[in-house]
Amino acid sequence: MIQWQYWTANSCIYPGYRSMKWPAYYFDRQGLSDCGSYPRDGNGIPEQFWNWAEVKITGSTRGGGGGGTTPVPNWQTCTKGVSTCANSWQCCVAPADCATGKTTCRPGGSECSSCSSAGTVGNWLTCTKGVSICANNWQCCVAPADCATKKTTCLPGGSECSYC
Repeated sequence: MIQWQYWTANSCIYPGYRSMKWPAYYFDRQGLSDCGSYPRDGNGIPEQFWNWAEVKITGSTRGGGGGGTTPVPNWQTCTKGVSTCANSWQCCVAPADCATGKTTCRPGGSECSSCSSAGTVGNWLTCTKGVSICANNWQCCVAPADCATKKTTCLPGGSECSYC
């Protein structure tokens, strides 16, 4: 698992930014003030984003080898659209995991859920504004980074949501 936090530099300049050797064509941020203290809850400036990714290293393709992927064992965590499950099982969300959106290799059928029948969409997952109910009282809204596409996601609200 890789986790990261990202601070923007479009509303203030964080320590060390000005000393970076940026290419000449980068946006000149000389008019922005220093950020000051960082809000721990992520509200305020600079904008902060957190994310994670599950990473599995499956082998090397050195020497022209074919590589390939090892199927994910049954009932184990998988990444939908990326992982291949063993025994032709499906990478899907179990009905009990709708609130979190956790995907696992399952036999399919009633073992998989679209989560619409459970009525909730997991945090950070795509939702439909006015239709979806987000887990944990989060809001179905457009993130500032998604203003161009108008993609809606279940977000904690506050500065995570934009009204673009």
